[in-house]
Amino acid sequence: MKKLKYLILLFLTTIDRIISLSGNEWNILSIIIIHLTLILSIVEIIVFIKLYSFNKGNYNKFIKSNLNKHYKLNSRYQQLENVYTGNQLTPSFIFHFLNILGSNLVCIGTNYIKLNNDSFNILIATIFILHAIAKLGTELTLIIFHPILRKKLFKIILKLSKYIKCLNNIKVENEFNIKMTNNSKEQNLHFEMLKEAWK
Repeated sequence: MKKLKYLILLFLTTIDRIISLSGNEWNILSIIIIHLTLILSIVEIIVFIKLYSFNKGNYNKFIKSNLNKHYKLNSRYQQLENVYTGNQLTPSFIFHFLNILGSNLVCIGTNYIKLNNDSFNILIATIFILHAIAKLGTELTLIIFHPILRKKLFKIILKLSKYIKCLNNIKVENEFNIKMTNNSKEQNLHFEMLKEAWK
């Protein structure tokens, strides 16, 4: 309980110190935080890759050593789940890294390279597009690499494609009926002209 009180006190003191910073100090602090975040993201990806390769290696060793020997379903299942989780989360970590990298590019563009307004606006627009793609990629990869969510996604896509196909059939049918109505009017006019010509 004492540790929690000290942490809360440290947090409040840090917030008070940050609020009382001048503009130049605030700028330096934000640069340090953004670069530190990028470094931590790179470390996060490296640790995750090491953990993933370790789990995959353990799973392969377990399969080789327990082919005909004492077979435990629980340990094999746990090893396999670790590998599946690694497959599922790896793209998300990469997209998360791209988000942080985009923020770093804005920081570099504003603090180190003095960009003019047009270049800065292009940089901001590009970073927003990068963020949107990375967020969409994170969500899609989590869904695509998860077996149950992937099945549900494909069912939804199949229903939507059937619905769109049904709407297209109705539209084509309506256009066909309109053309037939116009054609029958033209035919009636043609036959009336022939009738008048025969008189």
